[in-house]
Amino acid sequence: MFGSHRSMHLAIAKGVNMRRLVAETLGGKTGTNKGKGGHMHWFDPIVNFWRVPIVGAVWPHAGAALAFKMKGKDNVAVV
Repeated sequence: MFGSHRSMHLAIAKGVNMRRLVAETLGGKTGTNKGKGGHMHWFDPIVNFWRVPIVGAVWPHAGAALAFKMKGKDNVAVV
């Protein structure tokens, strides 16, 4: 799942651990990216959630759906 700016609700819906999410937002070492992404660049490999901070920037990521189809996978891409 790919989220754009202000997508905390999507992270919660996807199942991102709230303690890790808040830690990442505040730059903490226990965050989803060890505090390196901060409040703008979230990625949680545990639940496969990506957040892109640029408005409208996730549309190219919808290409993941095409890639899944071309590879014959049953995966779903949500943007």
